[in-house]
Amino acid sequence: MIDLPEARALAARARGNTADGLTALEALPAVVEALAGELDRARSLRLERPADAVNPQRHTPDRVRAFLGGRGWRQVAERETYDVWQLGDDELAGAVLMSTKPQASDYAKRLGILLAVVAREHGTGELAVLAEIEAADA
Repeated sequence: MIDLPEARALAARARGNTADGLTALEALPAVVEALAGELDRARSLRLERPADAVNPQRHTPDRVRAFLGGRGWRQVAERETYDVWQLGDDELAGAVLMSTKPQASDYAKRLGILLAVVAREHGTGELAVLAEIEAADA
């Protein structure tokens, strides 16, 4: 959390002067810029091994489907052990394989690959995608 004195100091540095006399309103642009920078850093956090963060009980196929459908992906094929999802209607856009068997030994690995692709397509981090999947209504 950025307090008013810190915001004034940020604004002063950005303007090349001292913080004396700055109102909260004058310091606001620096606060917004600092928060945007923090958000960018948080979004850029990538997992070295996304599969390690997967929990099949929380990141179920139904939740993954709900998440993908809500983010503009559409299911284009259904097989016995996986579904194929594509981003939007563009056949050249990103596509992912979604494992439908959470009991499979490679479920976490396959979901980890899906996380990396979806995070890249949406410009976010794998942890953010996992959190959205976990919160998705199945």
